[in-house]
Amino acid sequence: MAAIQAVEIPVRIPFGNDRISAVFHIPEPAEGGRYEAPCVVASHGLASSKESGKYRQLAEALIPRGIALLRFDFLGCGASTGRPEDTTVVGRLDQLRRVVWFLKAQPFFDGRSALMGSSMGGFLSLLLAAEEPGVCAVAAWSSPATLRAPETEEGRLRSWGLGDVYFKELGSPDAPLDMPPGIRRGLVVHGSADDVVPPSHAEAIFARLSEPKEMRVIPGGDHSMRPEAARREAIRVTTDWIERFIREDSL
Repeated sequence: MAAIQAVEIPVRIPFGNDRISAVFHIPEPAEGGRYEAPCVVASHGLASSKESGKYRQLAEALIPRGIALLRFDFLGCGASTGRPEDTTVVGRLDQLRRVVWFLKAQPFFDGRSALMGSSMGGFLSLLLAAEEPGVCAVAAWSSPATLRAPETEEGRLRSWGLGDVYFKELGSPDAPLDMPPGIRRGLVVHGSADDVVPPSHAEAIFARLSEPKEMRVIPGGDHSMRPEAARREAIRVTTDWIERFIREDSL
């Protein structure tokens, strides 16, 4: 493969009256010109944003392999419009769908996509992978197997800016709060020292995945996949997993 350089392109994705702030990291030939590339859509956690360093680091690992990355802010987070108190699971899943739809319209995109997310972003990535047969692979970092939080968690969640509408949704029997079974090509990555989402959630997710699947518990890794050695290992495993299935789908 010819020498590759990374190009960052910020975009604003329409979503009703709101705008989703996003950034493409696209591989391009160093000598100029463009070629088509697959792309990973990266979803952040409940109270995080696309500026978390893990997404830039993942893009830096993917670009030399000819794979683009799209990171974005859910509404009410980062540089996107909207209010945190309007956050719902269904709303965030719809926003992720919209981002994937936007990706499909880009001239550089070759039709092969993968999903990656951290914490709630990983949970949402799994939900979307269950309904999107064209997704090559999905990787969930530090993700819960269910969003049915105990009542004792409400205070902590409200401190992150969540409003009544979120907690009302948690009581709805129709809300997508549990991971569906049967998702293929799923990678579960969890830190052994995660004190926000215990590693038992990784085991529960892994049990519901279908083959091919893989689980990696990173020794000493916390919820943000720190220290740096833990993050490097998580990125290595994730990059290898995604590339494996993107390459398979090009055969």
